[in-house]
Amino acid sequence: DSGNAPSSVVDIALAQKGKGYVFATAGPNTFDCSGLVTYCYGQMGISITHSSQAQYNIVAGKGHLVYSTSYLSPGDLVFWGHGGSGSAIYHVGIYIGGGQYVHASSPGVGVVVSTLYTGGNFAGGGSPV
Repeated sequence: DSGNAPSSVVDIALAQKGKGYVFATAGPNTFDCSGLVTYCYGQMGISITHSSQAQYNIVAGKGHLVYSTSYLSPGDLVFWGHGGSGSAIYHVGIYIGGGQYVHASSPGVGVVVSTLYTGGNFAGGGSPV
């Protein structure tokens, strides 16, 4: 069970599409990957640390980590780490359903919707609540 992520966080995340990527920012005008998560959940009144590794640790600590997209729900966080393990998590996004996620991608790209690729360094996903 991936937990109980509020699916309404998806609408908040999608409303940020097109905004710029700036490292170490958490909105409302620019974001980095974990800053987008911190901001969107914050709009729901849920406080989450601004760090992709810390966000991963929250999900894993609650026992909500899943590795198959069929177990992900809209609003769940999705993670990438070096070696695909739980260490050295370097990227996070918000799953929106249908095999897609919204994330603050990189400088020059900003907040976009992408198709979830679960090969490579994908490290699972789940709800932080």
